[in-house]
Amino acid sequence: IELDFPLILKPFQEGSSIGVCPVFDAQELEEAFRISSRYGTVLMERFIKGTEYTVTILADQVLPSLAIRPAALPVYSYEIKYDAASGTQYDCPSGLSESDELMVQKLCWEAFCALGGRWYGRVDIMRSDTGEWFLLEINTIPGLTNNSLVPKTTKALGLSLAETVLMILADTLTVRQKTALAATVA
Repeated sequence: IELDFPLILKPFQEGSSIGVCPVFDAQELEEAFRISSRYGTVLMERFIKGTEYTVTILADQVLPSLAIRPAALPVYSYEIKYDAASGTQYDCPSGLSESDELMVQKLCWEAFCALGGRWYGRVDIMRSDTGEWFLLEINTIPGLTNNSLVPKTTKALGLSLAETVLMILADTLTVRQKTALAATVA
């Protein structure tokens, strides 16, 4: 198989960048596969150099994008995500132009809905150094710790972690109650 380097290897069913390995040449491929495959099936993708953004969906509303600017590159790894001293900068609002922000929010909402997402989730995207946009993944059950990306976004909008969790629960319960009521009436 001919491969175009650089690549990213990542476990198919993991989150938080666990087991994610950049691969810049064929000599690194075997070790990267060994690391990533500890966690199951491995997904291989083109490495995209650029800025990563994430868009939170909360109560079926699309929130402003959050830019992730890790101090240590080449990838936003598990260690960088959860190390407060890593120097990673999180910007919300992200600093995108109004038209780019609207396009990103629309893309993320459509992708989230296409997979049947409801209530809350997170969509990760990347803008390459050449200006191209790439949809990376959709997280239908994103983390809710103080270091997680959804709470970073909602905190920038003035919501505490507790308020964010309560909004998710209230929205979920409301939908479930409506569904149960509709089934009872039918």
